Amino acid sequence: MAAGTSSAKVVSVDPAPGSQDVRLESLVSVSFSIPMLASSISDSSFQVLGPDGPVAGRITAGSRFARFEPDEELADDTTFEIALSTEIRDAGGSPLPERLVFEFRTVARVPFQIVSLSPVDHQSFVERDALVEVRFSEEVDPESVGDATLQVRGPSGIRISGDVRPIGPRVIFFPAEPFELETELEAEILGDVVSKRGEALEEGAVWSFETRPPLRIVSVSPAPDEMEVGLGKLLEVRFTTSIDPGTINASTFSVEDELGRSIPGAFEVDRHIVRFFNGFGRWQAARQYTVTVTDEIRDRDGFALEEGRVWSFRTLEGPFPPRAVYVSTSGTGATLVAAMHVQADGRLELHPNSPFSANGTGTTETLIDTAAICCDSRYLITSNAGSSDLSVLRLRGDDGLQLIASGIKTQGARPSAIALDPIHPRLYVSTFLGNTIDLFRYDEISGELMATGSNIATTDPRPFSALVAPGSDRVFSTFSSKGSLEVWQVIAGGQLLAEDFLPNATASLTGLVAAPGGQTLFAPDFASGDIHVFTAAPGQPVTVHPESPFAGRGTGAVDSAISADGSLLFVANRNSHNVSVFRIALDGAATELPGSPFTTLGSNPNALALSKSGELLYVANGSTRDVSVFSVSTDGVLQLIDAPRSYGLSRFASGIALSEF
Repeated sequence: MAAGTSSAKVVSVDPAPGSQDVRLESLVSVSFSIPMLASSISDSSFQVLGPDGPVAGRITAGSRFARFEPDEELADDTTFEIALSTEIRDAGGSPLPERLVFEFRTVARVPFQIVSLSPVDHQSFVERDALVEVRFSEEVDPESVGDATLQVRGPSGIRISGDVRPIGPRVIFFPAEPFELETELEAEILGDVVSKRGEALEEGAVWSFETRPPLRIVSVSPAPDEMEVGLGKLLEVRFTTSIDPGTINASTFSVEDELGRSIPGAFEVDRHIVRFFNGFGRWQAARQYTVTVTDEIRDRDGFALEEGRVWSFRTLEGPFPPRAVYVSTSGTGATLVAAMHVQADGRLELHPNSPFSANGTGTTETLIDTAAICCDSRYLITSNAGSSDLSVLRLRGDDGLQLIASGIKTQGARPSAIALDPIHPRLYVSTFLGNTIDLFRYDEISGELMATGSNIATTDPRPFSALVAPGSDRVFSTFSSKGSLEVWQVIAGGQLLAEDFLPNATASLTGLVAAPGGQTLFAPDFASGDIHVFTAAPGQPVTVHPESPFAGRGTGAVDSAISADGSLLFVANRNSHNVSVFRIALDGAATELPGSPFTTLGSNPNALALSKSGELLYVANGSTRDVSVFSVSTDGVLQLIDAPRSYGLSRFASGIALSEF
């Protein structure tokens, strides 16, 4: 960099350098790494150059960005340059060190034509209230569209009444009444439509589609007579159309075991899909279950299910490993996992061959959530922060571990948290130094873990935790650098799409957990021990609880666990060497219990594992390299039932996972 020049860098350009097929109506923008002098960004210092020279347009500049809005659409199939001259200066008056040029190419304009039909030709299962839409390659001249331009006809060729409206590049037919069920319809768009530029359509189109059938069951999972069903398998029924949630209850959708005992649970209605969440958390091994779905279920239009269904499935026979606690360690050298059998009274007994190698390398950084159990408690997945990869270990019948795979690389550095999707065989890994959320898939039977190559960058640095809330199509993350909460929507294949970002510069949020149902989130503040609460109702924006944060008395809060009924929240406080317990109200308000926090008698508690019954809490104490065992009373009071023991741990205890059936 020349003397006296700015250290400013261009951190983003839109359209991206080298982009092809850029839309003609695109704006051009650049972002800088440091504050700039807005007055130095002008039509002479920031230009978009075409074959004939500078493009006319309007420039808007701020502290860290500049935006160019062309007066007219960009020329099609043309290469343009984004030119930034050394006249641009930073806030201190220093100029850019050199002229910068970035290229992009616009899309080639296609002739005015039809680009899509909706419903598509020969489409079936079309909803009764569907609109019929024709989309063109560019905006339509409204004067060329009349009531006869787009027609829909029934089985006898009788034209169906409705309104035809041009909207931008679309012509849409709005039927006067909903279509009849299970009816084949024909649609026709005439060829006299003209674009706003005056180009005529070469030819129209005729196509057909069929409305949905009456409400029927399309598929069920587990399937009828399916054997060896996993103990964590979700029960799901798919229908031909959206279901009225008010008709789904224990009398219209029931599950019984082989002794005729009713299985309690909760329902989730997601349009045409109904999911049943086992109230016991898991199915019992080697059991037959019978599902009954009655014809009293109705769709959103009030039509009853055409025919009910009864079917059965049988769960895995086993054998299964007994309950065990696994503690992963971090530090210079190979990553290790200690294995301990859980005895009848909750105390731990070290496996004779413990610890087991995860065949990765650790780091001196003390991260958490580095162990997770998946696949009906068949496999343990650990993150190796030093080697930036994951390992998979099989849970053996004697509580020991067998290394299945290692060296499964994360795209970002320092994997810190593993978030299992409760429904689909996939997981997300936050990378503490890579500032990404990486997507992996796994095989529930073999335990094979596969990197998808898909990841998404976080807004703030140092993502500390990751969470897929139960019954949700969202992934959440908190950050140790700031108190922000970032939200992504899960789309096709598990990929993530940025949905929301709730900034908070006054806190440092860590171990994120969700209440049952996933509609309330809790994140402790590392510095204060306060609990930040968020509401994440499906289909609604994520919001901060109006009374959040709620006061806590611990310091260095790093990990959390919540009881199965959502009434108790447990927080590991690394700096105050104890565990806080909060009572959770129905509205999500958190109140720390009298007598809390409870000492672990160990140093730097770093991770928690709560039994599904909520009666036992295991705490990995990082610096003293040991585990504290607590009993949990019904009102949340912790009682230390086993003094902290090392169980052969020779390094910082960074993650903990509990296997139970």
